[in-house]
Amino acid sequence: MTEVQVRNVLKQKLERVDVSEGSWLTEAGAGIVTSEAEIRRLYPQLRVEPHPYLDEGQGYYLRVTPAAPKLKDYELLFETAQGSVTSFRAGLSRAVSSIEGCA
Repeated sequence: MTEVQVRNVLKQKLERVDVSEGSWLTEAGAGIVTSEAEIRRLYPQLRVEPHPYLDEGQGYYLRVTPAAPKLKDYELLFETAQGSVTSFRAGLSRAVSSIEGCA
């Protein structure tokens, strides 16, 4: 069975969803094992940050903020290691930015 973790449910509102295995895909078609190059092609507006737990150049946080003004508080974040996606999460920016999944 595929695991999807639901994080940060407060006051009956879902704030974040984490995907760390399986065949789940974003609307644009990205998922686990998608290459960094493909993520950059699918989401040209992304921001790249070093992965906080990996050595320099070994992985990244690829952050995507929707262009629509009404979605400005949301974010999609891909974690990569050695050139491909290892997990991704989406939801409210403040919840997505929490590294350990805790608010």
